[in-house]
Amino acid sequence: MEPRRLVLLRHAKSSWDDPTLDDHARPLAARGRRDAPRVASALVQRGLAPGFVLVSDARRAVDTWSLAAPVAGAGVGVWESRLLYHGGLPELMEAARVVPPSVGVLWCIGHNPDWEELVHALCGVSVELPTAAAAVLDGAGPDWASALRGRWSWRERLRPRDLPAGEE
Repeated sequence: MEPRRLVLLRHAKSSWDDPTLDDHARPLAARGRRDAPRVASALVQRGLAPGFVLVSDARRAVDTWSLAAPVAGAGVGVWESRLLYHGGLPELMEAARVVPPSVGVLWCIGHNPDWEELVHALCGVSVELPTAAAAVLDGAGPDWASALRGRWSWRERLRPRDLPAGEE
């Protein structure tokens, strides 16, 4: 069984400045634009650079990845999908079918309450994930879809407010 690391990254803080935009179209707020690369950098510094990234197609999730990508590493495979816009474990398992089996670290950028519910479903931990927070889980499986059917272990939660000022 191949070891796997799953990073469930909630999109960074979004803007509510334009009330005419539907939820799917909301952009990031200034705080979100600041936090996304900081959290990505902290993840990479912890040895959690992504081998592949699954991203909700909501603008705030896509923008989160756009800001994280320069610090996450070059040549990372990315797949945007509506499946991750308020999808649960079945949708994540479906999306995971596109992830190459050789990938050891998978980042998934999406939304709450979905990510909090996924953490609980996969490893039984109840955790609060504010915007731009990441939950890191350890699992195993021959491929990602199979691994997501198994039991995962809690590793850590990373929140922007917990990062030292220099960790960017």
